[in-house]
Amino acid sequence: MKKWLLVLMVVLGISCFADWTVVASGTDKYTKGETYHPGVAVLHDYKTDKYTICRFTYANGFDMNVNSEITKEDFTYEILDLSSGGERGSGIKCIIVMKFNGKKCSNLTYEQTAAILKKINYEEYKYF
Repeated sequence: MKKWLLVLMVVLGISCFADWTVVASGTDKYTKGETYHPGVAVLHDYKTDKYTICRFTYANGFDMNVNSEITKEDFTYEILDLSSGGERGSGIKCIIVMKFNGKKCSNLTYEQTAAILKKINYEEYKYF
């Protein structure tokens, strides 16, 4: 009984601290021209049932796999400045909220998210 309760507490504790869950990760028609943020990820906030589309970098081993949990703190991380030996940030964030037609792609409904992904020719990564 104690082990079951401990497992339940761990699972609930981990899921309660996440702000978003990555539900899709891939590329779009802008990926080849995007130097700093080539990846596209769709984040889902289960509390509000809204979606956010982000661009992210592969630098420093950063990746956003499906089912990864993302917090607000993850949006503060910077790409390391390799000219300084990697001791400080470059001022470029690892994750940014994508802008489409001049508007940030956050707090979107499922339908809005699907429409934007279609317009940018989103293609999900094929892992296998």
